Amino acid sequence: MPKMSGVLLQTRERGKEFLHKAGTIILLAVVVVWALSNLPPGVAPGSSDSLIGRIGSAIAPILKPAGFGTWQAAAALVFGAVAKELIVGTLGVLYG
Repeated sequence: MPKMSGVLLQTRERGKEFLHKAGTIILLAVVVVWALSNLPPGVAPGSSDSLIGRIGSAIAPILKPAGFGTWQAAAALVFGAVAKELIVGTLGVLYG
């Protein structure tokens, strides 16, 4: 039977490892999403005219039968293909 202190120590170490790895990926990806939502210069941030809006608008009709007909949801799913945590980050940038 494993000791509780050993289990807690290993859980803490693995949790720190996960947060370090996942946090780095999430931070970098959210910065990319933010940049895409603000480019090209002169468009309203997070609008359908931004680069991320164009990407989402191109994919939204394909995803409409699945209930993801908005460009924001489609863009979030594109980034969610990299890591599921990015869906929340993308929606936070677009709706935030």
